[in-house]
Formats: sequence, C-alpha cells, structure tokens
Amino acid sequence: MGDLAGIWVYKFKFNRQEYLIAYRPPTLGARRQGVNVELLIIDFYQVGSHENFYDELKRYLKSEG
Repeated sequence: MGDLAGIWVYKFKFNRQEYLIAYRPPTLGARRQGVNVELLIIDFYQVGSHENFYDELKRYLKSEG
C-alpha cells in the first residue's frame, strides 16, 4: 500500500480558502471484532491548506513512525 494507506481526508472551504483535514478512522478490523463505537475517537494528523498538504503529511507520518 501507499504512504497514506488508511488516512482519510475531508475537504472544506472557509473564507473562500480550501482546507483539508487528515485523519484515521477506526479500522474495519476493530469494527468486525465487535468494538461498539459509542464514543468515536479519531486521530487527526493535519489541518491545512491544499498547497503541499500531502507532502507535509507524508513527512509527518514518516517521522512519527
């Protein structure tokens, strides 16, 4: 898989500027094991404008490693 496997991105506009939020939702495996999600915890990795977003996200995830 690629560098950003498992990472989802949500795009939105604010004051005519497009922003992106990178996050990792609960895994399908966890949901299949019967994890009852009453309180959803999402790990947010980055919020920013579109410019260089994915390159910066890859660098961050690599350093987190």
